[in-house]
Amino acid sequence: MPGLWERARALSFAGAHGAAALVYRKCLERFGGKDAYAQHYLGFNLDRAGTEPAAAEGGFREAIDLDPGNPWWNGRLVTSLIGHAQFLAARREWRNALTRVDPDGERVGKDDWLARHVHRWVVEGWLDHGQVELAREAFDAIPPELVTATPELALLEQRLFDAEEARTLGESVYPASTPVSARWNAPRLVPERAKSGAGRRAWYPGRVLDSQRDGVMLVFAVPAKDPT
Repeated sequence: MPGLWERARALSFAGAHGAAALVYRKCLERFGGKDAYAQHYLGFNLDRAGTEPAAAEGGFREAIDLDPGNPWWNGRLVTSLIGHAQFLAARREWRNALTRVDPDGERVGKDDWLARHVHRWVVEGWLDHGQVELAREAFDAIPPELVTATPELALLEQRLFDAEEARTLGESVYPASTPVSARWNAPRLVPERAKSGAGRRAWYPGRVLDSQRDGVMLVFAVPAKDPT
């Protein structure tokens, strides 16, 4: 009954995830539970609805059991686990997913779709939850040349570098949009000499945290007095 499937997809795309999950359940009841696509979207819509996390995970796992090598099901299970702060399980499932989808690590270099639609979302999930080391672990599975050639991945690398720097320093000193290659070399806005002719004595990288009518809050880095 094609109309039932179309209704489920339309509800999902419209953001009516609870209603979409109900229709996907009807699809599976009527046509059998051996449809990986429907199992996956049942899990996806339950996950987005936030009402039945265990059933959502079960839908993803059932889809993987039916179609183990599909990148979409595998990636969605990992990002769902990250979203529910099940970090140990998510890391384990990410490794399992790579084994199922790209066991020799060659597919990701031949198909940028895999990196853009699976690796990227896993890395962003880790970053969204402050798990910088795990984000780096997942990102390093993407070949560097693919990162350079793919705008979405290059932006993701910038975000990852920024998060790593903030973790090291305890705070983001530069705006996140500032390319890493443009940091720490020289001031971007302060000239060598003022209009009066006075030379610049020192500079400190920093950014505006907040501004109010009565003041501006800044964060900036200063060199250590003893470099050693």
